[in-house]
Amino acid sequence: MASAATFVAYIDEAGDEGFKFGKGSSEWFVRGAAILRRATEMPEIKLIDDVRARLNRGRKPDRQFPARKALHFRDLEHDVRKYYAARIAQADLTTAVVLIKKRDMLFEDGNAIEEKDRQAALYHAATLCLIEAISHHCSETYITGEAGDGSVDLVFSSRSTLDYAQLAETIKLALADSDAFGHRAFMMTTTHPSADVIKPSQVQAIMHSKSMGLQIADAVTSSYYYRHSDELFGHGINAQFCRKNTKAEIRNELTRWQR
Repeated sequence: MASAATFVAYIDEAGDEGFKFGKGSSEWFVRGAAILRRATEMPEIKLIDDVRARLNRGRKPDRQFPARKALHFRDLEHDVRKYYAARIAQADLTTAVVLIKKRDMLFEDGNAIEEKDRQAALYHAATLCLIEAISHHCSETYITGEAGDGSVDLVFSSRSTLDYAQLAETIKLALADSDAFGHRAFMMTTTHPSADVIKPSQVQAIMHSKSMGLQIADAVTSSYYYRHSDELFGHGINAQFCRKNTKAEIRNELTRWQR
């Protein structure tokens, strides 16, 4: 069945939810999205084919990257990553990214159960923050009379360890009482008076390898997570749950890049 939504947001992550620093856990957890209009998404997400062609340039036939093999940003060489990011910047899509410095959420050591609860809280908090940003964008850019009902399909990269029914329920609770979740603007409506942007029924999960949109979301998210020569590139970072000194570090690094 064709979707009734006007928008689609492909959502992925970088880093991990663990809090065992020094034992393999990442310092940061990043959630990112690539947001497109359903009516025009296909020509845009096919930029994946351009990136694959760039990756295969000059390679012998037996070393070519297969046409249907999924791209993973972290596996690409730096020059191809730069080209990939440039193609995304040229595409008719919008990106949204939430970064959380996990150490700033750690107030005391916990046992295994507390660790698991903390990981779930981190994942859901990052997801709600990202969905809030998505809802803002879709609400502000919806044009009365365009195709769809003004809502957005939320397409997550599938993970065996995640309960998507529980995630949809969390989104439903946030919609019902956004203030209690700390998201005053989470429940957004477009200029179409009956259209709610975020609908729990429009949450789905797809394998990364089966979706060009999710591969782009992987590149968006990973490009914020990875650095080259200790430089951080990009704007519009939403650094959630960070202490003041962490946010100051981010602002200083971005300002240094702008200079």
